[in-house]
Amino acid sequence: MKITRFSQTLLVVASLLLVGGTPVSAQSNWHVGIGTGMVRMSIDGVSGLNVGPLGPVMAEVDLSPDEVSDLIDTAIGAGGYVTNGMVMVQFSFAKIKLAGEPSGTLPSGDSFDGPWGFDITSGELTVGYTVHRQGRIAVRPFGGVRFLKHELGVDINVAKTPVGSVVIDNSWTDVVAGVAVDVGLAPKVGWSTSASASFGGSNGIYGVRTGVSYTPWKFLTLTPNAFFSAIDVENGVPDDADWYLYDANEFGWGLSFLIHIL
Repeated sequence: MKITRFSQTLLVVASLLLVGGTPVSAQSNWHVGIGTGMVRMSIDGVSGLNVGPLGPVMAEVDLSPDEVSDLIDTAIGAGGYVTNGMVMVQFSFAKIKLAGEPSGTLPSGDSFDGPWGFDITSGELTVGYTVHRQGRIAVRPFGGVRFLKHELGVDINVAKTPVGSVVIDNSWTDVVAGVAVDVGLAPKVGWSTSASASFGGSNGIYGVRTGVSYTPWKFLTLTPNAFFSAIDVENGVPDDADWYLYDANEFGWGLSFLIHIL
């Protein structure tokens, strides 16, 4: 098995943190909210795939927030919650399209370029229950399902001569479990932190999120937040024609906007 390391990034992955924590007090009525958000994110890790005539190739992924933003073509996403103060159902969906045209030099000395397009689809559905509440602090374990799909198309040119194309279409469905801690700091201000882990289709996805929410009006919550995710997904092994690997840390900050419908 031969692994070649390119001097420039061949592909990247981005994800959106859509909805921050929504601390709520104990209540009997059901409430519903939906929202979206924006992020600034860095990526640090490795990715790999089998590039036909070039064989299995690994590339370092080391992208700043500005570099990630430059690669994003389109991005849509939404998320929300349903709760009665004890039971919390949360959901999110995102679809991101990236595009780029990296170039560099192979160990043989030949130049290469590889125009690519990358679609990422993700979704999550969890249900949590408040098991402990003392004063302004609430602890809520949660569990559910997480879905991630990567669709990648790459055209490889060596010395300006086409040598092949690669099409990747992989998805992973995981069981996710975690715990959230909500703290009411003031009547209109709350702090929420959650940690989660998911396994099943992937090799493991771990995440931590924290945010301070501010509700200036009954119908709107704004949440500046920070996040860290360690993502390890793979399809096959390097000698397989459809081998694909993404093993990286994604971290940064964002701002979510949550509209309380009921």
